[in-house]
Amino acid sequence: GLQVRIQYYPRPSGGMNSKIAAAVLETCVALANRKPGDPGGIAAASTTVQVQRPAETSPPPDGGFVARIFPGLAIFGLLAISQAMAALLVRDRFRAVRWRLLAAPVPGWSVACGSLMYLTVGLTALLVLIYIAGVALFHLELRNLPTLLALGIGFTLCLAALQLLIGFWARSERGAQAISAGCVMLLALFGGAFVPVADYPGPWRILALGLPTGAAQMGMGLVLAGPSGVWPGLQILTLWIWALVLSAAAVAIYRRPLVKS
Repeated sequence: GLQVRIQYYPRPSGGMNSKIAAAVLETCVALANRKPGDPGGIAAASTTVQVQRPAETSPPPDGGFVARIFPGLAIFGLLAISQAMAALLVRDRFRAVRWRLLAAPVPGWSVACGSLMYLTVGLTALLVLIYIAGVALFHLELRNLPTLLALGIGFTLCLAALQLLIGFWARSERGAQAISAGCVMLLALFGGAFVPVADYPGPWRILALGLPTGAAQMGMGLVLAGPSGVWPGLQILTLWIWALVLSAAAVAIYRRPLVKS
C-alpha cells in the first residue's frame, strides 16, 4: 500500500509543546495502523503511517570542551613565560657572560646552538608540565604523543629563537621586555591563544594558520579534540619552517661581534 513517512523534529528545549505534539502523532499512528474491523478503530488498510524521529546526538565525551581550549591556554602560558628570557639574555650580555663564551675555544655557531638548545629544552619541559597539569586536573586525554611532541618542540624552538633575536637587538632589559611583550601580544591575539583558530572568520583564519601560534593551536586542537586518525601535517610543516628560519637567523646574528653598550 501507500507508505507515508512523517519526519518529526522535536524542539531542542524539549518543552511541553514538543511532548504534546509527540503524543498526538503517536496516537494518530496507532489509529491509522489498525486493521478493518478492529473495535474502536478506523479502516486504513491501504495506508501505513510511520513516525521517525532523528536520533539524538550523544553529548561530547568528558573533557571535550577542555581539549578544545586547552592548546590555546598552553600556548599563552608559554608565551607569557618566554617574555622573561629575552631580559635574561640582555642581563647576561651586560654581565659579560656572552663575552666569556665567545672567547672560549669553541666555534661561534656552537655557542648560539647551545643557547637555542637551552631555551628550547626549558620551554619544552614547561609544556610537558602544563600537559601533566591538564591530565591531572581536567582529565585531558593525550592522544598521539609523537605528533604532540613534534608540535610542541617546533613551537618551543620558534619561541627560543625569537627571544634570542630580541635579546640580541635590545639595548636594555626594559627594552627587551617591551619588545617581547609586543610580540607576545600580537602572536596571542592573532594566533588563537584566546579563541580557537577554527572559530576565526575566513581571512583571519588564514592569517592565524600562517603564524607559529596559530599552527600550534590548530595542530594540538586536531590531535586532542579532533576525529581520531587526523594528522596535522600542514601545521607541523608550518611550525618547523618558522622554527628553522628563526633559528638560522638567530645563529647568524648571534655570531656577529658585540659592541659594548
